[in-house]
Amino acid sequence: HFHMLCVPQSSDDVLKHIFGSIVAGFLEVFPSDVQAQAPRVTTATIDVYKNIREAMRPTPAKSHYTFNLRDLSKVFQGVLMVDRPHLVDAPALLRLWLHEEARVFRDRLVDDDDRGLFNDMCARAIAEGPLAAVVEDASAWSVDSFGDILFGDYLSRDDKRYREISEPDELPELFKEYLDEFNVTFPNSMDLVFFKDAIAHVSRIARILRQPRGNALLVGVGGSGRQSLTRLASFVADFKCKSIEITRTYNTDAWHEDLKQTLFLCGIQGEDVVFLLTDTQIKEESFLEDINNLLNSGDVPNLYAVDEMEQIINGVRPFCREAGIIDTRDNIMALYVQRVRERLHIVLAFSPIGSSFRNRCRMFPALVNCCTIDWFSAWPAEALSSVADAFLGKADETLGVRDYVEPLARMCVTVHKGVEVASARFLREQRRTTYTTPTSYLELLRLYFSMLAEQRVSVEAKISRYEGGLRKIAEANEMVAELQVKLTKMQPELAQAKKDTETLLKELAVDQKEADIAAAQAAKDEAETSKVAANVKAIKDDCERDLEEAMPAYHSSIKALDTLDKKDIQEVKSFAKPPALVAKVMEAVCILLGAKPSWDEAKKLLGDMKFLDSLRTYDKDNIDPKIIRKITKYIRDVEFEPDTVAKTSSAAKSLCMWVRAMHKYDSVAKTIEPKKAKLKEAQAELSEAQGVLEVKRRELKRIQDRVAELQRSYEDSLAKKEDLEAKSTATQLRLGRAQKLTDGLGSESERWRAAAQQLRRDRHNLVGNIVLAAGCIAYLGPFTAEFRRDLTSKWVDECVALSIPVDDGFDLSRVLADPVAVREWNIQGLPADAFSTENGLFVTRGRRWPLMIDP
Repeated sequence: HFHMLCVPQSSDDVLKHIFGSIVAGFLEVFPSDVQAQAPRVTTATIDVYKNIREAMRPTPAKSHYTFNLRDLSKVFQGVLMVDRPHLVDAPALLRLWLHEEARVFRDRLVDDDDRGLFNDMCARAIAEGPLAAVVEDASAWSVDSFGDILFGDYLSRDDKRYREISEPDELPELFKEYLDEFNVTFPNSMDLVFFKDAIAHVSRIARILRQPRGNALLVGVGGSGRQSLTRLASFVADFKCKSIEITRTYNTDAWHEDLKQTLFLCGIQGEDVVFLLTDTQIKEESFLEDINNLLNSGDVPNLYAVDEMEQIINGVRPFCREAGIIDTRDNIMALYVQRVRERLHIVLAFSPIGSSFRNRCRMFPALVNCCTIDWFSAWPAEALSSVADAFLGKADETLGVRDYVEPLARMCVTVHKGVEVASARFLREQRRTTYTTPTSYLELLRLYFSMLAEQRVSVEAKISRYEGGLRKIAEANEMVAELQVKLTKMQPELAQAKKDTETLLKELAVDQKEADIAAAQAAKDEAETSKVAANVKAIKDDCERDLEEAMPAYHSSIKALDTLDKKDIQEVKSFAKPPALVAKVMEAVCILLGAKPSWDEAKKLLGDMKFLDSLRTYDKDNIDPKIIRKITKYIRDVEFEPDTVAKTSSAAKSLCMWVRAMHKYDSVAKTIEPKKAKLKEAQAELSEAQGVLEVKRRELKRIQDRVAELQRSYEDSLAKKEDLEAKSTATQLRLGRAQKLTDGLGSESERWRAAAQQLRRDRHNLVGNIVLAAGCIAYLGPFTAEFRRDLTSKWVDECVALSIPVDDGFDLSRVLADPVAVREWNIQGLPADAFSTENGLFVTRGRRWPLMIDP
């Protein structure tokens, strides 16, 4: 049902005509000596292509060694990327040609033999082939220099023209700047070391990404930097790097959704996107089928739903009209696919280990045909050393490796390379394959730092414990000596304290007796004085009762006087001939005031401004008896009453009241005069008694103060004695305990001192011991006990040669194992031999899944 058409392979003449025309047309604007090389470059390229196809055929181990016209066209495509200012003469064109040949063909070769064969082909093309006329001295074009030629567009963000890298030594610093910028821009920072191979791979990936429809297949073992370098190259090219995130539920639907979003970015939004996919992310082989379709045609069949198709149509239609293309659905979809192919750069990161890579290359040929292959070889010694230097150079000061950075880096390289050699011998002798990858090397370095920090803390803690124990023993010995001196010194003090206390107790008894006698006498005198005071109080109270009879009348008279004013006095004074009662009152007033009892004299007194004040301040306590006798007749007069006088004159009433009050007060005063004398005599007696009592009280207080002082002294002396006794007892107890401790630990101190000394040696040797321990965990799991012993023995010798401190008889178990944990392993059934213990350490101390072969 089908017509078969046979399309024969193009002949050399056809190929030269096609590619020669393209190259010649491109070189028309270049200098004439460059233009003249077009046919030579074309012929040389085709010759090298044919030689490679013949010499390097695909094998099971090299299944990607398939070369076709796409690879040939990629060489010419690379040549066409250079602008005229950067291709000034024929030698420059020759270097460009060598570079593009290497990128297309040599970068996919898996070993040095094949790469050497390729270099020989290029060298023959220069020395004997079509390019011989280009160079004056073919011997100057060393095969070894081919790998140093680099072209790229990453020297400047502003100038993205493809050119030769004339100063490759400046590239590490340049890419370090790009890396710093990347780490500032993105949250997931990277820590890369730019050794020569890493720079070459970044440059190769960047070259692929700058080409339309440039896709890459990066083949290398884990840890070789495929993903990190791709992300950096994408950042350098200002492309967005996309990848998928694998989860337990990730399936084909999620894959198609991620794929569509990536294709929309390229086809609709016009963004340059790098789609990074690793072989560990391929949960289903259908993922690769979709990638195969994308590489071949730029599209995945039945990928879009109806609404998504409309989204594409509406999004791309403006670009279709802008390009002058009729905006039919077919044209729009064709333009969408074209935009995807030009802007989407698929980068596949596969591992060559096992049969998966070979099978996938066979099942999905576009992986090889449509991708530029970059084979990540094992890191050379220079790369290993650079990485180790970078790690060790950033080590914390407390780890103690700053003085050993260079020898430790060389030691790490020795460990890695030694395991590679041992792996080859292990394969020959045991028929077992072990893989030594950059991941193993990075694991070695990371383990070294983590375990060194952990072990240094552990060893320091053990040293601190032993030294602390030794210090305690020394302190105990010193304390015993001090306590003995202290106890000896304390005995005389204790005896003196007892003597002082007894003396004070005797003095206290004598003074206390004297104080008791004085207190009794003072109490007796105080009782007698109290009797005298009671008598004085009785007499005083009697006098005050008598005075209380006269005082109301006196106070009433003074109050009545206060009611008088000038008008009242003037009223009395105005009488030319006063009424008889008023005249009597004034006569009595004149008598009391020592004046002549007449009305004229009375008027004079009334005219005195201080008349009332003289009445108020009258000396009632010292009235002359003659005056009292003279006014008695007035007092006895029945009409000489205030109420009677008031009928005649209110002012005279007040004066009458005053006269009667003076008479009555004097009468009472004469009655209590003996009592006052008796009171005065009793008060004198009381004052004398109180004086005597006060003297005796002061004497008693003096004696009591003396007793109190003696009591305090006695109590202080007693407390001092008791304190000295307590201290003496405590000192004896401490001395006994300390002597028991020193006697018991006497034999232990020597053992502790030896253990501390050994730990100090261990601390000094940690730098070398831990690098060997890290090497064992990172590499030696699959090896037999014999191989392990052989490798560690060689490593110890190398450490000694590099002056790295290390145990002469290095034992992994002694360096890392906890005896208690190992004993528990043995109880649980782990054999007690060294090989099994090492396996236990590989399981518990490793950071990755351990691989060990049970013997």
